[in-house]
Amino acid sequence: MKAITVSMQQGNLVWQEQQRDKPTPQPGQYLIQVLASSVNPVDYKVASKLTENETSRVLGWDAVGRVVQAGADTDSALLNQRVWYLGALSKDGCQAEFQLVDADLVVAAPAQLSSVDAASLPLTGLTALELLLDKLGYQPMACVENQQRSLLLINGAGGLGSVLLQLCRLWQIPVTATASRPQSQQWCMQQGAHQVVSHQQLAQLDAHQFAAVVCAHDTDVYFAEMTRLVAPFGQIIALSGARCDHPIQLLMEKSASFGFEFVFTRSQFIGDGRYRQQELLKLLAALADKQMVKATTTTVLQGLSADNLQQAHHLLQQQQLIGKLVLAY
Repeated sequence: MKAITVSMQQGNLVWQEQQRDKPTPQPGQYLIQVLASSVNPVDYKVASKLTENETSRVLGWDAVGRVVQAGADTDSALLNQRVWYLGALSKDGCQAEFQLVDADLVVAAPAQLSSVDAASLPLTGLTALELLLDKLGYQPMACVENQQRSLLLINGAGGLGSVLLQLCRLWQIPVTATASRPQSQQWCMQQGAHQVVSHQQLAQLDAHQFAAVVCAHDTDVYFAEMTRLVAPFGQIIALSGARCDHPIQLLMEKSASFGFEFVFTRSQFIGDGRYRQQELLKLLAALADKQMVKATTTTVLQGLSADNLQQAHHLLQQQQLIGKLVLAY
């Protein structure tokens, strides 16, 4: 089978096409023929940590495919069916013609979306659902409780924001998003933001007004502003790690909390949490089939190739993309 690998050579990332043996599923695994996948910042973060002597890796974990072989102790009903999933970060990714995936991470893909459109949602959709339901305690319905708890989303036009804003609109969560370019601001309003401000305008917002603050950008840059804007008993959730220490004591007088969201935690630690990931993927598929959540695909590259993966990572690094970039196999 064809696989695209990345390695570190003389300080530069190099993508190469390789021919590998098609793997055989073990008990509890599916062999999936990949149809489309999205390219995410986590791909580049993993690649950038490779060392010169490290074996090249197959990246990508956010995909749609067809189950072509099922190992023992799996649901045979999914055999030959189209599925979507977010794989485990510690294993080979989906930037290959075939991929082995643990069965407890896989569910049927939404029937109403093409493979390219469906591939835009697993990682960002799971992250958004984990944030809203499991971390921040919002209700998966339109209700007064949600209406009374406003949310600030830093970086609203990216992949995560594009889904989270739709869910906020669906469940009546008042949300202010940040975006600086006119096209990004327009995108945020279309996805469901009640208000859009530029990153520079955050300093003009009244303090203590947001029950929840989600940072989908640089934690270090926005930490001080987030602690000012979060309401008493509120929560701050960051999606990227901090490179330096921060005065967490600033949150004490508000009884506010700070935490991280890492969507690969459930796949990394085997246990009941994996079934929660399945539940959330099924919920996301149902919302997509009912057109309550729409695909966020805005850029499509045709073909599984080293050139396309290199181009995709270049586009991600420019930090100008709106929505999601998807690779069609």
